[in-house]
Amino acid sequence: MNVNDTEQLAAQLEEHPDYRVLRRLDTSRTVAALEGPTVRRAAIVDTETTGTDPAADKVIELAVVVFEYCHATGVVGRVLGSYDGLEDPGVPIPPSSTAIHGITDAMVAGRRIDDAAVATLLQGVGLVIAHNRYDGARAESSSTFSAVTGAPSCSNGRRSTSSSARQSISARCPS
Repeated sequence: MNVNDTEQLAAQLEEHPDYRVLRRLDTSRTVAALEGPTVRRAAIVDTETTGTDPAADKVIELAVVVFEYCHATGVVGRVLGSYDGLEDPGVPIPPSSTAIHGITDAMVAGRRIDDAAVATLLQGVGLVIAHNRYDGARAESSSTFSAVTGAPSCSNGRRSTSSSARQSISARCPS
């Protein structure tokens, strides 16, 4: 099946109210670098966990995409890098959690999130955009994120994609 056939099938599914189509992020696309004094780096963070209690449950997947953007205009530029890693929580993943994210004990067995790779990726990031407040709390509590980005908060850089979709980055968290 070629790319056009696949896209046509995806378009048909998107028209149906029972389906949502997700596409892989193409980090290989070539986009010209943004230039100027207002160009900054940001990271979008998403986590999957063993449950919904940030105090008790463990992160089992961390995904990060770092990109450049113009702080003055909100224009998004190149994807500068990405990371996706799994981690064995040391306890069985509850079936109720697996039902949400599809991650099984077998998938995480013996795996570890590479903190050094994440730290390297986050160098120069001044804004961490969490998929939701829960992911933001996970990022805030991560020693890797706080060491590299300076304990993100709205006053110096944490946002939720649920609010970012409705408001520009600079309007909500001005520098």
